[in-house]
Amino acid sequence: MLLRPGELSLDQLQAIHAGGHKLMIDPQALPGLRASAAVVHAAATG
Repeated sequence: MLLRPGELSLDQLQAIHAGGHKLMIDPQALPGLRASAAVVHAAATG
């Protein structure tokens, strides 16, 4: 199942919770994830 920012439906969330799905993050979401991780890292170390 391809996870895209802002596009997760309740049905998809329930399917993920039930298990058995291979999850993939949309490559277009990676820059945002990296930026968010940098903010969290800076807050944790600052």
